[in-house]
Amino acid sequence: MSGDILLDATDELRKEIKRRGGAYGDLKDPLGDGNFFFAPMGEHLLSCLEFASKKICPGHNIKLRWMKDNRLNAFAYTAPDTPDSFIGINIGALYTLHDLFMRMMCDGDFLPTIGNSALETVESAGIRFLTTNLPSELEKFPAVLPKCEIRACYASYAFSVCMDFLLFHEVTHIANGHSRVIHELSGDRHISENATPIQSEKHFLRQSLEKDADCGAIGWVFERMEFAAAHLKPVLKRIKDSPVSNPKFKNPKLLAMKNALESPAEMVKLASFVTYAFFRIFNWRDWDVFDRFKLSHPEPPIRQAILFSNIASRALRARENGVAISDDDIFQMQAVEECVARLLKLKVDPSGIVSVYKNSLYLEHLKKLDAAWSEIRPRLEALKLHDRPLEV
Repeated sequence: MSGDILLDATDELRKEIKRRGGAYGDLKDPLGDGNFFFAPMGEHLLSCLEFASKKICPGHNIKLRWMKDNRLNAFAYTAPDTPDSFIGINIGALYTLHDLFMRMMCDGDFLPTIGNSALETVESAGIRFLTTNLPSELEKFPAVLPKCEIRACYASYAFSVCMDFLLFHEVTHIANGHSRVIHELSGDRHISENATPIQSEKHFLRQSLEKDADCGAIGWVFERMEFAAAHLKPVLKRIKDSPVSNPKFKNPKLLAMKNALESPAEMVKLASFVTYAFFRIFNWRDWDVFDRFKLSHPEPPIRQAILFSNIASRALRARENGVAISDDDIFQMQAVEECVARLLKLKVDPSGIVSVYKNSLYLEHLKKLDAAWSEIRPRLEALKLHDRPLEV
């Protein structure tokens, strides 16, 4: 484990990192083999942290490392009475999510208007669990790439957006004062991303923090996409005004980014695709209809429904302001569901997350979760480190 994590770490954080199997020292190339997606993603996440330290958590020193424990996706920790925070992300999430989006774009029936989908064939299913033994897994499940370069670049950007969501979820836990609330509830200062039983009626309050982190994360994801789109717009205009012979007309990365960011409708489609797929791939357990709501985290279909509501509200507000966003742009989860099911050899949920709204237990749970969030909201508004209103 890299010494810089330990230099100013508290005993509690040292114990927590050790309990989770330790951390890889080099964020950019943790395995030391120059693997093609570690260094770019490490650089990208560091730029996200720089953004967070300026805009979301001003004055806070947030450290990030890949973690080795395959029992959790991530965790966040805030040291008491200091500006120091730590985020650990499971290194297996890096591989699993990269693999997922590449394989999805290898399915020519999924998002067929992006690139040349006729070149693609559905690849066999990859891993759907978090692994910390990447050299071994890369031998058993070698990386796949879409045959169309534009679709490969689009998959790469989708992976990047998904990692943004995962990181900003943890950043929101820090920025919105969740660690203070958790400490008051349980005495802990860390927030783990694994659903654990809660033997009290505080589970709705605890789950409301996850709702807040999800909605906060998707808000920051959209802000980052809009920032990228603003920088892309003049580049696309110059290409459009240039002769057709301009080689940038055939640049697959630019064409993929055009598909992802050219309009608010494309951003809505990408955000709903990425977040649905993220929660779908980790929704593997059999949930107990009687016990499932007494957990620290809402189960994935609930979280998909919460994010769908947030993204749809954002899209409808844009539409009211004259932005062209169709219902098909918003309601595209069924296509994502069918693609994931094909890849993972799962039974297709015929109604996707719409099934949440047809289940009285789910609806009752959503109401109680909203009530718990409304109850805690004034406390979070007072604790948050930024000046933006909390996302709903």
